[in-house]
Amino acid sequence: MEMEHSISTQEVLRVNRTKVTHLLKIATGGGEAHKLAIAEAAVLFADAGYRGHDTTTLSDSPYRPDLIVSKTDRFIDGAHRKMRTETYWIEVVDTSMPPRTFVKLPYSLIRIDIGDCTTADERIERIRRAIA
Repeated sequence: MEMEHSISTQEVLRVNRTKVTHLLKIATGGGEAHKLAIAEAAVLFADAGYRGHDTTTLSDSPYRPDLIVSKTDRFIDGAHRKMRTETYWIEVVDTSMPPRTFVKLPYSLIRIDIGDCTTADERIERIRRAIA
């Protein structure tokens, strides 16, 4: 015997009230290892407190970085506390995607070379070293 159960809109709203801090949208290119490294970098940078930026709007640009991340920190300037946001362009370099020359960088560039990495653990370790 099958039973039907209808759920009201209010019940759905009560269930789905989980707080989403942010969504990550990235556009990847290159070979499989390159795409995986970009996704791994996005997760590791987010885990380190960085905020990922939407790179899908830049997908037609030849000067698009693989990933854009930023982090806001507080620092003391004399007697004042200030908030400063640092933004970085992340470029993953692989045999399928060699290093690019950007015309004018709006932010600092972090270049991660995974060309000689043979395993996922080596890629992740290389990315972690770039974050530190």
